[in-house]
Formats: sequence, structure tokens, C-alpha cells
Amino acid sequence: MHLTSVDDEVIGPSEARRYLGLAHADVLELHGPVVLATATLDSRHYPTSRGALELHDGMRARARVEITRETLLQSLWPDQEAP
Repeated sequence: MHLTSVDDEVIGPSEARRYLGLAHADVLELHGPVVLATATLDSRHYPTSRGALELHDGMRARARVEITRETLLQSLWPDQEAP
């Protein structure tokens, strides 16, 4: 999975459901603040004990994203250490 964008705004569960639309709003249980992110998957299949299965639009999944924090200067000059 490759994270392609992360919003800089925190929204509530109701706004997140509006973003998902009617077809997917009830798929996720949302509680508390939400930050929208988009990602691309490496494959349309995922491994299971029975072999690879195909992903379909609307399927529930869980992803773990590691978040780092850096200043503008650190992003421009990655050799610099964090303060």
C-alpha cells in the first residue's frame, strides 16, 4: 500500500460518512475525530490460507499507517536531525 494523500484537516464522523457517500457510509463504524487519507494498493488480491482472494469495491479492510512528523526544513534537507 502506498499512501498518496493525507488531509490536513480533522473532521468528525458525520462529515466522514458524507465523504464516503451513501453506498459506503454504513460500512465503517466511526467514533471520534477522523483524518481522510487515500492510498493505492500494490495488488487487487490478498493472501489467505485458502489462496489469494480478490479485493472488491466496498470491502472492509484495516490498514496500519506509520505517521512521522518533520519540519519543512527537514523535508527539504533530509540529512538534518529533528529538534
